[in-house]
Amino acid sequence: ETLFYELAETKGLFVQVLVISIAFGILKNFTDVFDNSYISELCFVLVYSVLAVLLMRSFLVMSDLTKETIGTTVEFMRTLIPVYGMSMVFSNGTATAAAFYELTFIILYLVQWLLLSVLLPLVQIMIVFCFMNELLDEEKFEKMTELIEEGVRVTLKFVMSVVVGLNVIQGLIQPAVDKFKNSMVSKTASAIPGIGGSVRAVSEIIVSAGTLVKNSVGVAAMLLLFGICLFPLLKVGVMAFFYKLSAAVVEPVADKRIAETMNGVCRGSVLLAKILLTSVLLFLLTIAMVTASTSFIY
Repeated sequence: ETLFYELAETKGLFVQVLVISIAFGILKNFTDVFDNSYISELCFVLVYSVLAVLLMRSFLVMSDLTKETIGTTVEFMRTLIPVYGMSMVFSNGTATAAAFYELTFIILYLVQWLLLSVLLPLVQIMIVFCFMNELLDEEKFEKMTELIEEGVRVTLKFVMSVVVGLNVIQGLIQPAVDKFKNSMVSKTASAIPGIGGSVRAVSEIIVSAGTLVKNSVGVAAMLLLFGICLFPLLKVGVMAFFYKLSAAVVEPVADKRIAETMNGVCRGSVLLAKILLTSVLLFLLTIAMVTASTSFIY
């Protein structure tokens, strides 16, 4: 219901944009007949201002949706960290749990500061530059727009690489430390005369049960994260598709600058989707890699 409601609301907005763009394209052909070209430019500024308000309103709705979804994801991870860390203490050891605790808080900081406070405002600034670039006679902000767009993309790739690298290092070192500690404790307990075998068997059962609980918590957390971000991603993707479709439809009949503006908003929507997807993948990869690297430590 949420998805189809969003489609209905989006359809109404884009019908308005298409009607205004096509009507202006037809009227512009008549105004070009007259000697006073400033009449055509004045009409373009008025129509472009209306379209800019409509497009910016819809884009800010998507931006707020992205910000709200990332905030929900962060709050979910803050709730999950103590639970998942405690399950790792019983299944693996304190070193792995502490490493996961610290690593996840680093990722939370990156998501909150870098994605929400830096990249999202940069995308909004890029959209403003797109509007200004097409409003002026010359494309004075084209390079700045491309710089911001490429900077956001490179930053997202860099953050993803850093998080994956930290997970790989943590997965190689900390489980081995806990395995060594658990092995020493198990060998010491098994050397106790009379009850050594029983203590070793009980400890193995506890560790195996803890590993099962830990893996179940990890899988449930990944499913919940996927569910939190599924519909917002679909909404942003639908909006980006409509922007691209509108630009393709109005380009043959309307002013080229209007089509370029819609295409610029589509590029900004794609960046919003990438930011949201990256924030989810950071947590999904962390949970998945930690779960996989600690599943067979006994």
